[in-house]
Amino acid sequence: IRSSLGSVVKGTMMLPKEDLINVVQSAGISLDHVASAEGPRILTSCGSGLTACVIGLALHQLKMPLQRWAVYDGSWAEWGADQETPIMKRAADGGEEVVPPLK
Repeated sequence: IRSSLGSVVKGTMMLPKEDLINVVQSAGISLDHVASAEGPRILTSCGSGLTACVIGLALHQLKMPLQRWAVYDGSWAEWGADQETPIMKRAADGGEEVVPPLK
């Protein structure tokens, strides 16, 4: 699969768990908003789904209601195996570039 190319699902980011609060706050989302009924909906994914569930638990410990969290349980193993899905990698200039399908 294409996952060995250091790639991510388009429009997502990779995040060490210890940076979760900083990312939430740097996105302009207060921890109070995360915990509120009107807070953001968040989808997590990872290589197989396990770490995505751990991140969901961390969000819940920040008081985020579980009804606003979802895990893409197919995660990278499913996404990266499909030659039709858009996959991006970090370009030399820091931007994103498309990873072409394997031939």
